[in-house]
Amino acid sequence: MRRSSAVGDCSFGRPFWLPLRWAMLVLAASGFHVRPVRASDTDLQEWSSLALSGRIARRWRASLEVQTRWVDDIRHSERIGLRPTLGYQVGPGLTVGVGLVWQHFANPAAPDEYRPTEFVQYQHPLGKLTLSHRGALEQRTFGDGSPVIHRYRQQIKLTVPLNHDRRWEAVASAEAIFNLNAAGARAEAGFERERFYAGLRRTLGKHWKLEGGYQFDHIDSPQDRPNVDIGAIRTILTYNW
Repeated sequence: MRRSSAVGDCSFGRPFWLPLRWAMLVLAASGFHVRPVRASDTDLQEWSSLALSGRIARRWRASLEVQTRWVDDIRHSERIGLRPTLGYQVGPGLTVGVGLVWQHFANPAAPDEYRPTEFVQYQHPLGKLTLSHRGALEQRTFGDGSPVIHRYRQQIKLTVPLNHDRRWEAVASAEAIFNLNAAGARAEAGFERERFYAGLRRTLGKHWKLEGGYQFDHIDSPQDRPNVDIGAIRTILTYNW
């Protein structure tokens, strides 16, 4: 990692602005705007994912993602993760579900992480665009028996078709993540990180999609450590059945 010093009208309409206003209120309540500015460590990483996704019954969908991460300016393998999810379509565009994240780290001193997740996702058209809102609760548990960290995540994602058959799409998202409790040296209660992503997605035949993009994470570390800014080059290969 490298150390760096810290430093009108809209036509989207009501469906877009209501969740955004709510997310902004949560940000303000977390104290995000009043936290002191601190120096940040920076790192360039590479995240690669292989995902499987599809319908398993009339209203049920399942997915499985395997992800690897390379860190320290893409010089060292840091972790591998497994993410199964199960979702139930409550109504048009509305899905509730559960999942689990398992992460194993290359550092033998780092305990595995197990993260049960409960989520609600709402997706709707916005003209020719697609807007998605996702809220999730997580319970971060660790193999060393340290205290559970409860987290809340709020994401908004926009998908833009770039041609008439949607073989090419642009994707952009923003996400805010909050710790709901303090957990010793691992976490302080309140705002934990913000994440921004922009990428391009290409449909490859009937079942496959390939996506590449760039992600920026700002992590608000506990006060005794510097903040962390991560730039991640992302590659996602998805098979939809």
